[in-house]
Order: sequence, then C-alpha cells, then structure tokens
Amino acid sequence: MDEAAPARNYIVHGAGAVGSVVAARLATAGADVSLVARGAHLEALAARGLRVEGLTEGVFDLPAVGDAHELP
Repeated sequence: MDEAAPARNYIVHGAGAVGSVVAARLATAGADVSLVARGAHLEALAARGLRVEGLTEGVFDLPAVGDAHELP
C-alpha cells in the first residue's frame, strides 16, 4: 500500500513564540501552513519570513495575514 497521505492545511492563529514554533514544525513535516498575526509580528513575517532557530531551524516562507478572512 503506497498511498500518499492526504495534504493537510493548517492555520495558526497567533504567531507568537509558541504559534511560530508549531507552524515551523508543521511546515517541516510537509503541511501547508498559514499564519494569522498582527502588529510587529505581521510586519516582520511579511518582511523576513518566519525565522526559527533551535530544534527546528530554518527560514519558512509562510503566508501571514492580519485577519483570517484574508486567507484564500
């Protein structure tokens, strides 16, 4: 049985410290992840992407919006 697992789509509402790590781990596992953030976090995500260092390292180019209604 070589069936591929169905794609999973996730929205992480709140891209603070914990939400960002969860989003990075999901993206590393191959999930389609979008972030909902606001203020300085949203501006940083839009400018530089999500940067994570530690157990899950990398720069993740994930969609980030200020309101979940902005997601496709």
